[in-house]
Amino acid sequence: MVGGGTAGLVQTGTALLRGASTATTGGLANPVLATVENTAAVGGVVLTLLLPLLAAGLVVLLLGYMLSRLRRWRARQRAARQLPAPATR
Repeated sequence: MVGGGTAGLVQTGTALLRGASTATTGGLANPVLATVENTAAVGGVVLTLLLPLLAAGLVVLLLGYMLSRLRRWRARQRAARQLPAPATR
């Protein structure tokens, strides 16, 4: 349902843009607009495929960072517990 509405809006925008292009340039700009539309479509597909992979990579990096920070914190805690107590007078 949602995809159909989105496709309808995109198609309406394309038709309006082509109509305006035809009216103002006599149709000479239509091939340029078609090339831009196709490039945008291919770019959208590439982003759709790559963004989940990029997000997964960022999650792995974030988990690695968090684990390294946790290890450092735990090592500091252990080291602090192993220090001898200061002498009191």
